[in-house]
Amino acid sequence: MVSPSSSQTPPPTAAAAHRLPRHHRLSAVVAASTRRADCRSRITPPGRRGGGGVGSIWVNPSAPPRRGVASRTLRRLVELDNLDAALRLLVGGPSSSSTPATSDSAPEPPAVITCNILIKKLCARRRLADAERVLEALKTSGAADAVSHNTLVAGYCRDGSLWDAERVLEAARASGAANVVTYTALIDGYCRSGRLTDALRLIASMPVAPDTYTYNTVLKGLCFAKQWEEAEELMREMIRNNCHPNEVTFATQIRAFCQNGLLDRAVELLEQMPKYGCMPDVVIYRLVNRAIEVYEQMPKYGITPDIFTYNALINGYSEQGCLDDALKFLSTMPCEPDTISYNSILKGLCRAERWKDAEKLVTEMLRKNCTPNEVTFKYANQLFIK
Repeated sequence: MVSPSSSQTPPPTAAAAHRLPRHHRLSAVVAASTRRADCRSRITPPGRRGGGGVGSIWVNPSAPPRRGVASRTLRRLVELDNLDAALRLLVGGPSSSSTPATSDSAPEPPAVITCNILIKKLCARRRLADAERVLEALKTSGAADAVSHNTLVAGYCRDGSLWDAERVLEAARASGAANVVTYTALIDGYCRSGRLTDALRLIASMPVAPDTYTYNTVLKGLCFAKQWEEAEELMREMIRNNCHPNEVTFATQIRAFCQNGLLDRAVELLEQMPKYGCMPDVVIYRLVNRAIEVYEQMPKYGITPDIFTYNALINGYSEQGCLDDALKFLSTMPCEPDTISYNSILKGLCRAERWKDAEKLVTEMLRKNCTPNEVTFKYANQLFIK
């Protein structure tokens, strides 16, 4: 005879969980909820087959408490990263187990959100087959949305399984669940794999309008492959389609141009940014500045920055409030600064109320026989007022 002390002690009930140590409470509640859900899943409504899978969570839509318990259990399992238990509750186990049972009832919205989080976590662990089983369970219940498909497409692309990503996208397109994010995820996969022709083909044929992020994704791929002409043409197409470039659009190309000795193209883009409501930040200006410093010491590039290039950088530093950088750049540039050079810094100094520095700058300008203009006098007058 087996003594009670040697028999297996059942897990505590949810009601008794508060007496456990704090770090065991949530696990106890989840276990209790799972037992209730398992018991209720064995109650098969008339006319419906029993079994695991989706039916084990959404057995009877007319019984909200039963659905709520199962949904909360699934959510807690996902929060605890107990993905195998979540899969058992949802689709009958990991991919080596049986296929999920079907259900003609749609899951409640919180469960759909939880399932999307589960898909994301499975993709992050490269468990893509299990992630697709969750997606199929959602599709069976009619609850799969764009987020469900987008996450799996991106997961397959990160894994290099572009054929599977294309297959999921086609299914999403057929069901009406594909949106611009779905197409952009596959385009990003093409670019990461060097399939730029496929990326350009898809961006030209996708039934929804590409957004700025879509174009930026392809531009990054083209710049990485040093396909400069194609990148410039894509940006022109972007503007023609009333999709305005943003700071990332410019920064991606400027960085690539600077790294590959195309300083003239970098400065040209730098000067175009305000036209599209984009203000270059100090990172971009310093990037171009470093490129100039390097290329000045490397004649093999055949690049000689002119006064227009330097003035663009000085004005950028001044606009960003980096006045010490602007002053340092002014004093070290190899060519003589002109009136525009001084005015750009003078404007920033007056705006920052650095009157002594502004006065020194005007004195230096006159000492170097650099003729002031109306803009110079406009800011110089503020010195007399102060």
